[in-house]
Amino acid sequence: RDSYSRGHRNGRSSGYGSRGSKKRGGGPAIHFRAMVILFFLLSVLYGAFQWITMLKKNGVSSRLMKHKKKGKKVAYHSFSEGEDRPIYNAAVAAKLAGGNNPSKIETKLAKVPQEADGPESLLDENPSKNGSDTKGTEEKAPSDSLASMGVSSKDKGNEQDSDDGLDVSLSVKSGFANVFKKDIEKRDTPFLWYIPRSGGGIVKNILSNCKDLVVASEVGATKDNENNSKLEVVTVSGHKYINVDTTTEAGIAEAKAMNLASSGLAELVVSPRFQEAASLFSPAHKARAFAMLRHPVERSASMYYFLLKHKVPAILKMSLEEYCKSTHVENNWMVRVLSGKMTGDVGDDELTIAKKALKDHVVIGLLDQKEESMKRFEFYYSWRYTENPPKQTACRSRIIMGDHRTNESAKAKIKEGSQAWSLLMWQNKLDMKLYKYGKALYLQQGAELFSDMP
Repeated sequence: RDSYSRGHRNGRSSGYGSRGSKKRGGGPAIHFRAMVILFFLLSVLYGAFQWITMLKKNGVSSRLMKHKKKGKKVAYHSFSEGEDRPIYNAAVAAKLAGGNNPSKIETKLAKVPQEADGPESLLDENPSKNGSDTKGTEEKAPSDSLASMGVSSKDKGNEQDSDDGLDVSLSVKSGFANVFKKDIEKRDTPFLWYIPRSGGGIVKNILSNCKDLVVASEVGATKDNENNSKLEVVTVSGHKYINVDTTTEAGIAEAKAMNLASSGLAELVVSPRFQEAASLFSPAHKARAFAMLRHPVERSASMYYFLLKHKVPAILKMSLEEYCKSTHVENNWMVRVLSGKMTGDVGDDELTIAKKALKDHVVIGLLDQKEESMKRFEFYYSWRYTENPPKQTACRSRIIMGDHRTNESAKAKIKEGSQAWSLLMWQNKLDMKLYKYGKALYLQQGAELFSDMP
């Protein structure tokens, strides 16, 4: 028992409960109340201090802080999906980014340094470098509505150059089919645009392991082959692959030289490199692309935990917040890949090109609708499980329901409104607009392409 208990019990050892103390101080009850009140006041002061410290650390309070713009008070609010953050005070923005120079806040947060390729370069021995020219970003991106892109029900199947003069590259136009046009001759090759940490692994595993398609990805290149100058179907872990690597620039060039598309061997091509992979195909042998999309902030956070799990040295000692401010964090990855601009600033022009590529050339799936998305892909490409239906459908269900590579736990690891969330939103504000547009396309394609899906 502690000294207070002993003193209270024995009366004389500590003075508490003695007659003298009762006359002078009112007894143990008075002393106890005084201690409780003092402790309560100290707790309130400490809580207030912690609250003020938190506000200073995060830079803002969504309810208490207001900024002025053009003489009008504009209430500060945290990010909402697809919107830019209304930071009108450079000093506050600098605090949010952890920087010391408010005037360089947008350069620091909205731009990837040309010497950095993002996290994928940490796992790729030969990261590609495209152009190094830069162009200033625009503050306001184009509207996310389908109508703003000049899309109407009568011209959804037509590829037309818009009045703004911005369009996808010629290789994309000639290599990828318009998803609204039917493949009457069944000559087009399904192409999975693999967006890291977005559920593409689920689709790839189902089509390889359950549907048993012949896949051209990175897997077949790991198999030792006697003749690497000739396209072959190889078996890896009981599944069929082409002996090329379509996930790297060098591998794509090699596959192109061996006429992968015209060979007809690949029943599915998988690659994260949309622009480079377009060169594999031609007007006579097009690809039909599809992809799984994920909320960019959750995807970026998932990438951090993926790199951490694989003990990448540059990331190993970084917190999520430190990673968000580093040169390794992704910056508008989807917009960069679809527009073909992997270095320098990206803005309105690149976003417009990315939207057109997504609208005309990609069947959209969503990670948070993975079951429905997989059904759409199977319907669109006429994939049926006919070899061993019970076994194949069980395999499919097992992967959809239990595949850990979706890393949906990232939702619990990053909280909306936190500093890490805000920094990742800054880094991916164009991708957020593209993601919101992609969700609109998902609904549009549901009405146009999948209205008669069982």
